[in-house]
Amino acid sequence: KKKKKKKKKKKMDVYEHVIKVKGRSEAVTFHSASTHRGPIISRLDGELRRGIEGVGEAGRGYEISFAARHLHADLYKNLTAFLGILRSENCGAARKNFSQLISPSLNICMADASGNIAYQTAGEIPRRTTPPGSETLPLPGWTGEASWRGMVRGDDLPCALNPKEGRVVTANHKIMSSDYPHYLGDLWQDGFRAKTIHRCLDRYTKVTVNDCQDVQGCSESLDAGLEFVSHFKDMKFKDAAVRNAIKLMNRWDGNLSIDSVGASIYKTIYGFSVKLLFEAFLSASSSDRPEDKTFFENTLRGLGFSSMQKAFSECKSIITGNVLRLLRTEDETVPNPVKRKLLEDAAVAAVAYLRKAYGNDMKQWRWGKLHKLKLHHPLAAMLHMGDRLNIEFEHPGDTTTPNQATYDISLNADGEPCFDIVKSSGAVAACRVVFVPSNWDASKSCVTVGQSGKYLSRHYGDQQRLFERNRGKPMAWTRAKVEKTCIFKANLIAKRA
Repeated sequence: KKKKKKKKKKKMDVYEHVIKVKGRSEAVTFHSASTHRGPIISRLDGELRRGIEGVGEAGRGYEISFAARHLHADLYKNLTAFLGILRSENCGAARKNFSQLISPSLNICMADASGNIAYQTAGEIPRRTTPPGSETLPLPGWTGEASWRGMVRGDDLPCALNPKEGRVVTANHKIMSSDYPHYLGDLWQDGFRAKTIHRCLDRYTKVTVNDCQDVQGCSESLDAGLEFVSHFKDMKFKDAAVRNAIKLMNRWDGNLSIDSVGASIYKTIYGFSVKLLFEAFLSASSSDRPEDKTFFENTLRGLGFSSMQKAFSECKSIITGNVLRLLRTEDETVPNPVKRKLLEDAAVAAVAYLRKAYGNDMKQWRWGKLHKLKLHHPLAAMLHMGDRLNIEFEHPGDTTTPNQATYDISLNADGEPCFDIVKSSGAVAACRVVFVPSNWDASKSCVTVGQSGKYLSRHYGDQQRLFERNRGKPMAWTRAKVEKTCIFKANLIAKRA
């Protein structure tokens, strides 16, 4: 028998940092550590301290190391790539230079004045040796089994120049085709927004700036929303209020506009459904049966119904697709009759909540009434100036629409949903821009409510109405346009010493 070659242990570097703190007589001493894979980012203080003090292997515990190869010396290549990008005269050259970026990983869309368009995934991606999805959880760094085997870079990354479709659409979805040879991860949105963008663009023969703004503001959910609603087409309910609500939802056109009642009913039923479906699957997966343990492990790793890692990092944008796949797929863990009963229970709970919160008149169940963007100034409560500093308004859309608006999909402590978009658990577009390379002065842009954070400034909320109407203000690019639109000039004069 051949003797196994004993692997040589690699050194962990420990650094001592002495930090002087203003107002304190004694400095603070802080230790950090780094392995050949990258810096130790966990703060398991007890284990790290014992490891540093040499207690031995048993006392070291586990540490989480961040494999940060892209933060090392290769960063100088980014500077070279950016210089090339700035000197590019057309899409082909710009795409090539973007492909040389080391980090960050971004979707880059390009257009030039000659009518060319291009796409490039920028940023190197590790060639992983572990099963797809496993990278979403910490992996053993001491065995070598999870080591990277080089990087996917350059022209091996997804790219396109003047695609036959005549357009490039990216909306955080999987942009690679099924025959793409490299694994780039699995934290993708499900493509609902991208499909809607394509559908909107198909309506136009010649796309204008206003058409692009309409696409950005589109709140249609024909794929995700209407598929979920289709599961209620033939359901029968004893309660008259529930029957009427389901009829309204079944007549819904798929548009999550602020005035839509069908959208409110759909989203409320969906919210209760997510809770009930998750409870059913996770409880069914917690038994001692091997197949259930496998299912639960796959769930955690993102290979089954859902990834818990996804749920924590991308939950609002990915969960809809997972729920729809669950409902359309036969699964022995939670049989279809059980899923149907859960949907019926969710409908009853949703209508009860809507009646309690918004009254019996279903005309009052407008989506905008439930779904508001709440921009609260951090000093508003402290200064008792919420009425002057805070900005709130009704917002269309959801996580599946081009006009994306995420919110906390979980139920609150009272078991009720909250659809408001707040900083801690929601997001909307921070900026909308339409660029026109053939006539830069025709470009339009808009930030969420205003460019200034000072509430006394006239720019604190002067773009709110534009944002609500999905319109932008003109952008001045050429010198002539800048001179024409200028209202104030500041002259900076260097003073000699």
